[in-house]
Amino acid sequence: MKLLSSIFLSLALAMPASAGTVVIYHTSDVHGGYSVHQAKRNGEQKPIGGFAALASLIHKEKNPYLLLDSGDTFQGTPEGNFSKGAATVELMNLLGYSAMVPGNHDFDYGIDVLKKMAKGFNFPVLSTNMYEKATKKTPSFTHPYTIRIVGGYKIAILGIVGTHTATSTLPANVKDYYFGDETKEAKKWVKKIMRKEKPDAIIILAHFGLGGPYGGKRTEVKQILPEMEQSGTLAVARAIKGYPAVIFGGHNHSAFYTSYKDEQSGILLTESGSHLYNASRVELEFDDETRKLKNTSGKLIELWTEDTGSEEYVLPTIQKYKDEADAVMNQEISYTDIDLDRNFRDGGIDNMAGDWFADAMRRQAKTDIGVQNSGGVRTNIAKGKITFRDVYQIMPFDNTLVVTELTGQQVFDMVNKSIHLKGGQPTTTLQFSGIKALWKVKEENAATNEPAKTEVIEVSLCGNTCDSENPVFTPIDYTKTYRIATNNYLVGGGNGGDILGQGNIKEDNQRVLRDYLIDDLKANPVKVAPYGPRLVQVK
Repeated sequence: MKLLSSIFLSLALAMPASAGTVVIYHTSDVHGGYSVHQAKRNGEQKPIGGFAALASLIHKEKNPYLLLDSGDTFQGTPEGNFSKGAATVELMNLLGYSAMVPGNHDFDYGIDVLKKMAKGFNFPVLSTNMYEKATKKTPSFTHPYTIRIVGGYKIAILGIVGTHTATSTLPANVKDYYFGDETKEAKKWVKKIMRKEKPDAIIILAHFGLGGPYGGKRTEVKQILPEMEQSGTLAVARAIKGYPAVIFGGHNHSAFYTSYKDEQSGILLTESGSHLYNASRVELEFDDETRKLKNTSGKLIELWTEDTGSEEYVLPTIQKYKDEADAVMNQEISYTDIDLDRNFRDGGIDNMAGDWFADAMRRQAKTDIGVQNSGGVRTNIAKGKITFRDVYQIMPFDNTLVVTELTGQQVFDMVNKSIHLKGGQPTTTLQFSGIKALWKVKEENAATNEPAKTEVIEVSLCGNTCDSENPVFTPIDYTKTYRIATNNYLVGGGNGGDILGQGNIKEDNQRVLRDYLIDDLKANPVKVAPYGPRLVQVK
């Protein structure tokens, strides 16, 4: 065990013990969002976010503070991907981060890239629950926890990698590692740290979140569903009840306007959104005499630059990486006459962006069906010209296009499994082309104690009419074999790809999927909405 090597004492922010308040700033799921963005505020487009705004915010802080991150740092923009995380390393060092936990997408370019990033950081990469399969030990480039002395108080920070990482990056990228149960590992390590280090407070950085109906939303937490008590940050909080802790979640892209304090455990939970549009600010209040943590509270700070300001010294670093990417990224390649967004289509649970994405895969591979994971359609494409950057942002991952074969029965089962309830609301893990499905919700049966669930009634295919103005659908033949265009993440065991992984793979020429999207846009500018809705709820 290398606990000694995991302890980094920092006195740079130390103040007398009577200071009483320590502030934690937190970011997560930055996904390469280094630069300022544009968003609507009071009906006007305004600049928001980025590292220059964050730097300006934290440098105004009067209390001693820490700056921490919950992972998914670089994957998602040309600047992040082209530099393979080098931009993230330089900027996080520049702002003075104290620790981070890796997210699933920090593994996307392979373990060697993450190792190089960890070596370049001026702070530790934390993970209590990631182990080498060969040795059963913590990897040499991570540390279970770190200690910081802030305002005279001893703060322990530990990191927990989401167990979903085994399938939410390309599984081959983490084939030599396994991830211990989040709740059990948290309980084990909190006890160990309290006994050995006797800190005044513990901070948990997690690359998973509260879940339930709050995924991807900017919201207040008002209701706790039973499923949220079984896993995620709430389950961790209840497992360490009684300890002076705060848990910072990630992965879900949720942003809590007010940090949520769990009544049962007394532990504060917060999540900070994504793409560096905002940061969380949490206060730890200590009793001056006993040094005990007496209160925690937190809020979300939206990084509108007219409020925060913008630190000039950060801008040259951002610009350096932006210039390298812009030479290619700003070139126009096509256009769309409609907005391709990720909102559910009227009458269905598929979305326009996902439908177009899957259509492009099907067209380029000349298959019967196209299948793309919903989580892999990363952003919208607005009406107007389309640049390389737009394609790169909707598909930042270097997944390759794979053609595989499934029977009609397997296709039906895949659609049936994809449509499900999450937080009581219907959703789909996959986006489809060439398919139309009718499904319904089977209500909860109190007599048999069977929970509500979805059920697909019918799947039909449009064949060579899919791209016409009026596609014609025929019922799927359960005994027939169909050609499917998908990606190597899904056939390799990625989230939602278990049935696709059973198919007979016919082709993977190792060409990245993004290149096929570019080819399709050049050949087929988007003049009309893709057919749909495709996943239609019926009574």
